[in-house]
Amino acid sequence: MTSLIAISTLFTASLVTLELSSCKLPRQAGIILSQSLQACTSLKNLLLADNNIRDGGLRAIADALKLLNASSNSAVSTALGKDEAPHILEHLDISRNGITSSGFASLQQLPLRCLSARGNMIESGAGALLLSNASTLETLCLLGNPLSEDGKLDLVRSLFRRRDRTGKSALRELDLRACGFNTADSLDLLQRSFLQAATASQQCSV
Repeated sequence: MTSLIAISTLFTASLVTLELSSCKLPRQAGIILSQSLQACTSLKNLLLADNNIRDGGLRAIADALKLLNASSNSAVSTALGKDEAPHILEHLDISRNGITSSGFASLQQLPLRCLSARGNMIESGAGALLLSNASTLETLCLLGNPLSEDGKLDLVRSLFRRRDRTGKSALRELDLRACGFNTADSLDLLQRSFLQAATASQQCSV
């Protein structure tokens, strides 16, 4: 933890990729990171797989990224005198971090292109995430999460409804392998949702 605190003091506005996978980071590390990430106005890739940040750490990080997005947009708008597109995180990897549905919900309305959340304990909330991030989220990997029946139903319903205000959906890839879509009824429901909601270029790994 002491080393992380020391390293975090080096985070600057020029930092584009932060790779901290497999560093045995606990929940408290997420809180420490959250205090430093607000300076990283160029951050595009945050890779935290195979740690133990859990829900509390993820909430702190998500809050910091949302504040970073808000402050960056405000600064650009003030400088240019017009509204600009939101600062978008290209890749967030929180795979295998003991994340549950509660922590996962903190990512709603955080502008993301690619979210990797494989191997956690997420049972629900994927549908709400897809709806709140309809205009930016292109790839969502939930491989190996134990989605509940309600969670699966909510996700499928979101595929019917998810559209941004232009009527389009950014989603291109949705990985639901080992998430409980292993019955004929579940697969049929998922297939019908994509036939109705997906664009020709969207794909789903089940």
